[in-house]
Amino acid sequence: MILPFFFFYEVTEVKGRGNREIDPDGPVKIACTGSRSAMDRALTEKRKAFLSVDFSRGFIAHCRFKARTIRRGYFESTVDIRPYHRQQDGFIHAGVMAAMADHTAGYAAYTLVPEAFRILTIEFKINFLDPASGDRLICRSRIIREGTRIIVAESEVFDRREGKEHPAARALVTLTAVHADRLSSKG
Repeated sequence: MILPFFFFYEVTEVKGRGNREIDPDGPVKIACTGSRSAMDRALTEKRKAFLSVDFSRGFIAHCRFKARTIRRGYFESTVDIRPYHRQQDGFIHAGVMAAMADHTAGYAAYTLVPEAFRILTIEFKINFLDPASGDRLICRSRIIREGTRIIVAESEVFDRREGKEHPAARALVTLTAVHADRLSSKG
């Protein structure tokens, strides 16, 4: 399966981190076959509104994750911490941070594909940098590699303690875009 449109981005070096990231506000070069779709351009307000609502459904609604910032190739989410987000020692549970990193990366990928496609995680690796114990988590996910079938995102999770953000986790998430017609929900 080949996605109907191929997107190429200018890539910029991120100073001090040594990894690469897409400049979501930079020029976009588009090569496609056939007519251009709405996804060739910047995200429409209608698409952003849909992604914002769609983000917080099912299990994610139970977790109380909320979409905050949505741009092409970038998604930010937050969760206000409640007692059930914490593990036995009072820290925010690693599973909460992992789910947030994975799901937010998936929605960063959703900003790149036509509406008829769904995003599925192939694999992810997460490093927990510091125990999180604050009142809110913030996750910022950006696409670092957009292919025709495989999309790679990086998610950074921050723990807000005493009004300041502290790095809590970083994940590398590999995703794939699949046409909705090829999926059948078991739910």
